[in-house]
Formats: sequence, structure tokens, C-alpha cells
Amino acid sequence: MTIATYTTDDGYKLRVFDSMYLDYGLEIVLPDGSEGFYSPHALSNEAYGWRPTDPDEDWEDAERRAAEGDADAFTAWTEQEWAECLEREAWELIEAFLGE
Repeated sequence: MTIATYTTDDGYKLRVFDSMYLDYGLEIVLPDGSEGFYSPHALSNEAYGWRPTDPDEDWEDAERRAAEGDADAFTAWTEQEWAECLEREAWELIEAFLGE
């Protein structure tokens, strides 16, 4: 299931999706429409997809609460948060997975 997509000004399309793995999948479609990269576990759920539920709490405090059994310490990103991340990190992801 697609979580969010972002298309760069140059026509690269990035798509994040849920997969059977703990991590998130990433697909990068080239400007000509061909598949440049596809992996069901490209984005680690330790770095993407979650934020502390309390907006005033830092990551370490939320991690401590989660380790103590608080299932509500973290909240999944919204589609908008995913789209903003893809926009912000598009070229880093393209270079990391496709090369320069």
C-alpha cells in the first residue's frame, strides 16, 4: 500500500510503501517512466515513519517510555509528514540508491 509519493522538478518519482518487513519500501521511477530502484525494506523504521506522540517530548524520552512499555510513546507519520520528508530528502535518496 502506498503511503506517500513525491515527484521532483526533474521528473523522478519517489514512492514510499508498506511492506511485509518492519521497514518501509521505496520505489524510485526515472523521468522516462522506467523503474530505477525498488526495495521493500529501503527505509528503516528506526529513522523513518515515527515521531514522539507528545510534540514537546524529545526522541530519547519517548524511547525510554516505549522501553518501559508505553505503547503510545510514538505516533506514525501522517501522509503529509511522509511527503515533506520525501521532498526534503529526495536528492539524497536518489543519489544513495541510484548513484550520481
